Amino acid sequence: MQHSDNNIINTAIESAFESPDGLAIGFANGWWLNIKNAYSYNAGPTESLVGKIILYINESSDDINYILSDGTIITVDVTDEAFSGPEAVVMIGPSGNIVVFP
Repeated sequence: MQHSDNNIINTAIESAFESPDGLAIGFANGWWLNIKNAYSYNAGPTESLVGKIILYINESSDDINYILSDGTIITVDVTDEAFSGPEAVVMIGPSGNIVVFP
């Protein structure tokens, strides 16, 4: 199904780095995407995500796919086996609002 949240769609990635908690991606509009579950992407080093734009997001019962402007796909495993809790993905807005994807 098509993801309904538009806070990070069509917005440039300004920073991306891996931490012990997962993958953190910062956007030009002040939003952050923090991926906590197992993830993969078909690009080079994490820094290669900078400058790209998320065109759309697809969700299924097994994964969330973030499709970027250059064809890169960031895939987050949301199966029960991959759950690392307390959430799979968290978005944090510029004013501190939080959106959690279990």
